Amino acid sequence: MDEKLFTQDEVNRIVQERIAREKQKEVKVSDAADSEEESIDYKTEALDLVKKVSLLNEGVPYEKVDHYTKYVKGSSESEIKSDARELAKDLENKKKNYTEPGQKKGAWNPFTK
Repeated sequence: MDEKLFTQDEVNRIVQERIAREKQKEVKVSDAADSEEESIDYKTEALDLVKKVSLLNEGVPYEKVDHYTKYVKGSSESEIKSDARELAKDLENKKKNYTEPGQKKGAWNPFTK
């Protein structure tokens, strides 16, 4: 069997081709990772918008929606709506139980009916 001998120029060409192929693979992998990160960001933004809309639909004031969005957990629309409903109910109960700081609970106030 005859062994093929390569010249230095042929070896250099083969090595350069191999390096170019590896660089293309790295670029494809990094592009795929970048597009995956971008799609995750879009998903996160979409979920945040669903949270805000759910809170608004439950009666949370517009000015406070950004603050309360962080308390709504959930990865699906139904979970988010359920959490928003519970949070809005808790906020409503908090308003009902409020009394004036100087007034004792159950104390008579002549200025109210």
